[in-house]
Amino acid sequence: MSDKRIGGDLVKGHIATMVLAVLATKPRHGYDIMRALSSRSRGVFDLGQGTVYPLLYTLEEQGFIKSAAEIVDGRRRKVYSLTASGRRSSAQRKHTWQAFQSAVNSVLAPEMMEGLFNVQ
Repeated sequence: MSDKRIGGDLVKGHIATMVLAVLATKPRHGYDIMRALSSRSRGVFDLGQGTVYPLLYTLEEQGFIKSAAEIVDGRRRKVYSLTASGRRSSAQRKHTWQAFQSAVNSVLAPEMMEGLFNVQ
């Protein structure tokens, strides 16, 4: 477990966006999704089953992902992949995140942004 983990309300609104981004690269089973989130974030997003699996069920109900039973490493597992709607949602969420990130950076570190946007 990393001492730089971020959780709670700060992460809550963005987990779906991150899961969709992970699934955009290839279909994955639940544990592999959790492992990819942790690996890509260098351990910052080390989310458990109680967070990821309910979200997967919700995303599937919303039509953003679909699941299929497959044999992975000799075990039957549910493998999740994006639907067309999920790909559109992922792209839109990424765009929204980039705008949010830019605005937060402008507030928290205006000196960094001055050269980019002439923010004062």
